[in-house]
Amino acid sequence: MKPGVPQGESMRGERHCPGAADGEPGLAAPAAPAANLPNPILFVEDLPDQVNEMMLSMLFSQFPGFKEVRLVPGKAGVAFVEFES
Repeated sequence: MKPGVPQGESMRGERHCPGAADGEPGLAAPAAPAANLPNPILFVEDLPDQVNEMMLSMLFSQFPGFKEVRLVPGKAGVAFVEFES
């Protein structure tokens, strides 16, 4: 232990964690998000100007959980496709 440095801290103020899994040896790993759940809304871009809601609904309705399609007003070629889960 170095004089003037509390046990468990380095000279730079970093907290050391014995047996840390990732990163530098002895440094605590960053906390992981509580849950990385998939988003039920799909963002679609670069669609042809001629595409409409019916076309996209026909395309995506073949996938389980399909809910709806929303074209973005004023933004040609951009849509959101929503699924149940």
